[in-house]
Amino acid sequence: MRRRNMLLLALAVLLALVLVGCGAQAPAAADGGGALEESYAPEADGGETAAPEESVAAGRKLVYSAELELETLDFAGAESGVRALVAEMGGYLEEARVEGGGEEARRADFTARVPAARFDEALEKFSALGQTVYRTERADDITDAYYDLEAELEALRVQQERLLDLMERAQSVEDLITLEQELTAVRARINERTAQQRQYDGLVDYATIRVELNEVSALSGEAAPAAGFGARLWQTFTGAWGGVGRWLQSVALALAAAAPFLVVLCGFAALAAGIALGATRFLKRKR
Repeated sequence: MRRRNMLLLALAVLLALVLVGCGAQAPAAADGGGALEESYAPEADGGETAAPEESVAAGRKLVYSAELELETLDFAGAESGVRALVAEMGGYLEEARVEGGGEEARRADFTARVPAARFDEALEKFSALGQTVYRTERADDITDAYYDLEAELEALRVQQERLLDLMERAQSVEDLITLEQELTAVRARINERTAQQRQYDGLVDYATIRVELNEVSALSGEAAPAAGFGARLWQTFTGAWGGVGRWLQSVALALAAAAPFLVVLCGFAALAAGIALGATRFLKRKR
């Protein structure tokens, strides 16, 4: 009987310990579940967030470029305006070409490099110099290529340091010569990649804007002003003189083209005349 009571008492104590342990684990599990849910829950006050475009462009390496075709009635003013704007934007002209003049309408092509931060501002100011016929903008993302190049440069610099360390510990002349050759090749690759990285930096820091400027007597979509009688009379008179000049030029060109044949014909005529004169004299003497 005593053994049975002791067994029941032991079972009761064991059951109590089990219940106490379960009660202690329940709150811990609840706390753990709350922390997990909180870590994935969105924050109520996230503060200001960047705009979608800014988020996309942040940390990216973008190369901006644009092309403009403009018409202008005041070619000289527009040309000087392009040059002044480039200086005002803190940029420079990579290329400039002007052609035409006199009776021929003038035309200019400019390749301007302006700070990328002022790309939009520069584009609007260039467009205001004339009537826009054509306009296009472009942004090329070279982020991956840029950082791949940067990682390659870092690896090459590490390789250079290892080769220098090995050269200090070289035991033979042959080993030293081999290491120097490898070091020369690594340094050549470093110089090449560094130059490419500088080119990338230049493209990213300075946007490229190509401007084509055309001189016109009337802007596209606008009718030319009607000329008065005096102006039309003068145009007719000068046009007639222009026709006379073109006719004289045609005659001169025709004479120039026929000159070799005339020289040959004159030679044959002189030869025939000489033969005839000689024959006449011979016959007179014979008589």
